[in-house]
Amino acid sequence: MNCTSFLVAAVFLWITGIATGQTSSLLQTDFESGIGDWFVDNGLWEVGVPSAGPDMAFSGQHAAGTVLNGNYPVNANT
Repeated sequence: MNCTSFLVAAVFLWITGIATGQTSSLLQTDFESGIGDWFVDNGLWEVGVPSAGPDMAFSGQHAAGTVLNGNYPVNANT
């Protein structure tokens, strides 16, 4: 995942949180205890320790992202 993809995903998640009224929990999630109240219904999303792209989480060691240890496939729809 490149920086642009990561930023787009972060903005999408932030906007989704605003639309669903979950901004307070979204802004406080650090994924250290797993996926928490989040859910994924399609795609390559993972929660864990990233080793590619931004190779560190914003807070703690765990992050949510697509393929935390490499690049997502071409034409991925996630």
